[in-house]
Amino acid sequence: MSSTNVSRFAAELKMPAEVLLEQLRAAGVNKKSPDDPLTETDKEQLLAALRRAHGGEDASKKKITLTRKQTSEIKQADGTGKARTIQVEVRKKRVFVKRDPSEAIAEGQPGAVVEIDTEAERAAAAAAEAEQQRLREEQERLELERQAAELRAREEQRERERELEAAAEAAAREEEARREQERASAITRQQEEQESGTRARAEEEARVATEAARKAQEQAEARAMARRAVVREVAEMNRM
Repeated sequence: MSSTNVSRFAAELKMPAEVLLEQLRAAGVNKKSPDDPLTETDKEQLLAALRRAHGGEDASKKKITLTRKQTSEIKQADGTGKARTIQVEVRKKRVFVKRDPSEAIAEGQPGAVVEIDTEAERAAAAAAEAEQQRLREEQERLELERQAAELRAREEQRERERELEAAAEAAAREEEARREQERASAITRQQEEQESGTRARAEEEARVATEAARKAQEQAEARAMARRAVVREVAEMNRM
């Protein structure tokens, strides 16, 4: 009869050795260490205990199913480039069938427990594909949102440029109007200054002419008075 140990049998079952030790002890198989040997008889005793624990009928005494759930993680980048963790749950089923003694004799082998592995890989693959599809849709949605945001940003930028251009044109018009007003004011001041200078010169010329006329009048009157004085003096001398 072939034999193995607890650790190797646990590895075949893909379960922790400590868990298998607990199941063996519960089945009445006294094993203390993962290195303890495990015979086919020990396996049969374990299967019998597991059948009893699962409440199997006589028709199912030769077969028992162990289901083990395993969760793994997949790293996947999302639409923003950030890494995200996807949990994938895989359920593994192991069916143990106790071979009929007559079949074992016919094959020239002792009665043994045959392990049949069935894994829910299709379910895991479907879940992974669904997650991949969701991520693709998420990336497409993010890409569309990014394009829409860029379009809005470009439109807003063009609108700001149009507003700045209109404001610049208005400022240029106002500056030109201000300069034109300054030119008109300068011309007006120049004209007023010229007119004021002309009036001042005319007034000065009139004043000078008036003063000259007054002096000439005074001089004429003085000469007349002098002549009259001479005439009176001559007349008086003649009367003497």
